[in-house]
Amino acid sequence: LGRWQDSTLASGFFGRYNEVWGYTQDNREYAIIGSTYGTHFIDVTDPLHPTEVARIQGRESGNAIIHRDYHNMGPYLYAVADEGASSLQIMDMSTLPDAVQLVYDNDSLIVRSHNIFIDTASALLYAVAVSGGVDAPLVVLDIQDAVHPKSINGFNQIGQAILTPHDVFVQRDTAFVNNGNRGLIIADFTSPTSPRLITSFEDYPERGYNHSGWATPNLDYYFMADETYKTRVKVVDLSDISEPEVVALLNVRDTINDGLAHNPLWYCDRLYVASYYDMLQVYDVAAPDIPKKIMFYDDDPGPNDGYFRGAWGVYPFLPSGNILLSSLENGLYVFEGPPCQDITNPVKNIEKQFEIKVYPNPVKDIIYIDCRSNLKRLLRIYDTTGSIVEQKSITGPTKINIHHLVPGMYNLQFFDNRTNQLLANRKIMILR
Repeated sequence: LGRWQDSTLASGFFGRYNEVWGYTQDNREYAIIGSTYGTHFIDVTDPLHPTEVARIQGRESGNAIIHRDYHNMGPYLYAVADEGASSLQIMDMSTLPDAVQLVYDNDSLIVRSHNIFIDTASALLYAVAVSGGVDAPLVVLDIQDAVHPKSINGFNQIGQAILTPHDVFVQRDTAFVNNGNRGLIIADFTSPTSPRLITSFEDYPERGYNHSGWATPNLDYYFMADETYKTRVKVVDLSDISEPEVVALLNVRDTINDGLAHNPLWYCDRLYVASYYDMLQVYDVAAPDIPKKIMFYDDDPGPNDGYFRGAWGVYPFLPSGNILLSSLENGLYVFEGPPCQDITNPVKNIEKQFEIKVYPNPVKDIIYIDCRSNLKRLLRIYDTTGSIVEQKSITGPTKINIHHLVPGMYNLQFFDNRTNQLLANRKIMILR
């Protein structure tokens, strides 16, 4: 639909541009793209005419910059770079489209970092490959006060697993650490000062340099890319999260495997992959173990030779459904894409129809769950500390043995499996 680039920017080792992110405010949509200069804010509300409305220079800028990374919590955008005398920057986007304000630019916590991710549910920022400041492979920051981040801890290992991370994905305190040549680490950060190792996953097909990944909202599956030539994107079944299993591999082409995926992101039963010289690849993963490629866009002339060029990042979360893609050499692309509701065709107003009874209460050993809907739901049981003590998918009437839980008060929450929307909340008392 549209393109944006600035040919006056310095050209770095791989190109002028790197990561892409997105933001929506007051019914306007924005692309955020990193460059050798810094951070560019592009209004893509009219996708045929993307327009730069603001830019913020990085603490370090110029042709030495290769990597920048972004994540936001509300109107605050957090930014890092992985080269030079950089810093953690925080930008206030609440005044878009008129301006963006740099409200924090400090190297006391982070000088350089390769990747950041924010678990918004707990207001924790995870940064990996950190150097300077809190110098550790993995650093966790408290950002409840959005413009005054505080260090919680830095980690060299979790349990017996040595950390050499490249990227990280976190959802409700469960961290998936893409650990480079050491595979994938999954850890429980319910206690962010002393995380618990769930598993270190190193033995899987076409293992290479484990680069990045994205999980489904209910943590049923994780999609990960090894940044190694001729390795495919992996679909990882998390039915038993302590023993992950690769159940499918995603081909770029049917006849030959010479892909080099960079960043996969899941949204609404589709997997969007920024794949270096194969650009944008989109897969239907409604049945994750039987993925189907349904869309692609590739204007890189090739050859496919393992060199780092072409697409860097993808962002599919805009309300319009439009897809943002960044190219190292060519800047921002905006593609037409269907909004989420057009992909999933959800049952209308199912949340209003969702009724649930949990009995008996108080309870000793068995609880019975009576649902009106036969759609698959995710149940999580929390203790009084907020820790998840039980999690399972349920469909229709269900009974659950809770004899292993200690007596006390518990909170039951029910979520829509597709949207992760909270549908119902119930409390029970366990007695013996």
